[in-house]
Amino acid sequence: DRSNAQIHSDNLEADVTALKSNVETLKTDYGKLECKNDSLTTQIEEKVSQCKELESKLERDRCALKVQSEENDEVGRLLSMQKEKACDLESLLGRARTDNQALTEIIDSARKKLAIGEDESLVGAIGNILIGRSNAQIH
Repeated sequence: DRSNAQIHSDNLEADVTALKSNVETLKTDYGKLECKNDSLTTQIEEKVSQCKELESKLERDRCALKVQSEENDEVGRLLSMQKEKACDLESLLGRARTDNQALTEIIDSARKKLAIGEDESLVGAIGNILIGRSNAQIH
């Protein structure tokens, strides 16, 4: 009986030793897992911080693009106005050229009449009227 009890006691002692060894292994494994967890937590926090920085940069870029778009719209509007003014000026220039040509013909005609001795006062009056008209159009 005693030998059975001794065997049982030895077996229990071996089981306790094995359990103690298992506990130490579990503690070591748990420590390693805690280190990995801390490392992963740090990495996640760094990634979250990077994401927040990127999000902030994207928001700044979006705002800058919105401002740029508004400025581009304003430039487009100003260019359109300039084109309209250029067309108006081109039209005025065309009319001025036509009027100038007509005035040149009238003045040439008046000079010819002067050359053949026609009434100088009539030619002078026409010239003064035409010069006055020409000056008024320029201004």
